[in-house]
Amino acid sequence: MHIKQDTRENFLERCLIESLKSKHDSNKPHVWSFLHTLIQNNPETTFSRVFNYYFKKNESLIMESKIKKLTLSSNFYDWVLRKFGPEAQITRLCFEDILRARISIDKNLQQNVNVDIPTGINQYEFQAICNIFKVYCNTKNFYLPSHLDTISQCTSQDILAPLFKYYLPDLFNVEKTFELPMQIIDDTDNHYKDISIRFKRKRKKRILKEWNQALNNILNNNDAQFRLTETFRNYLQEFIYEKLQNSEFFSRNSQH
Repeated sequence: MHIKQDTRENFLERCLIESLKSKHDSNKPHVWSFLHTLIQNNPETTFSRVFNYYFKKNESLIMESKIKKLTLSSNFYDWVLRKFGPEAQITRLCFEDILRARISIDKNLQQNVNVDIPTGINQYEFQAICNIFKVYCNTKNFYLPSHLDTISQCTSQDILAPLFKYYLPDLFNVEKTFELPMQIIDDTDNHYKDISIRFKRKRKKRILKEWNQALNNILNNNDAQFRLTETFRNYLQEFIYEKLQNSEFFSRNSQH
């Protein structure tokens, strides 16, 4: 690499790419923070670009292993959440990757009921995925209506309960029956620190209607019914029939 022929930003981006090659260096957050201070023009854009660079490389590996691993280390996702905050675009990109990995684990365990750890990953990777998923869920509701199709194939309480028993009840102003934060059992070297829950109720009519439509679409779609796990269907029906229909939102819309 010839630094003189390179721009400062490109050089720092390459340094960031190099720093993310290994997933097991606990000192990397200091490096990322240092690079963040050196990148002058919108560091989030640079970090997002590097994330997408690795994400594309990771896609080909999924086809080979049949299980989705984290594109980058859980340490990096934890650092991103703290550095850029829960509303940043790169944080949402990280959650998408984490969610896909967590769903992949759940589906793999459904197919291999006699194992505790999915085939294709080791115990460290398994625990890191589960833990960072909880870290993000404990911080904010990152779920979107578009996620319903993929999580409808899940059975894990860690995936379904926060959505149907906390986030959606909070959004529609009905009783919450799930407690956050979820407990993180950390036997790895990540040492996650608590992040205070920053839920902001965005009860805009558009958001409420989007969720209501998505929930009812998947409930009433006969083709989708064949893909739903029994556990997901139970969570969905309980929320719609026992909670949503008793909400102010349902009362207002049923009058129109």
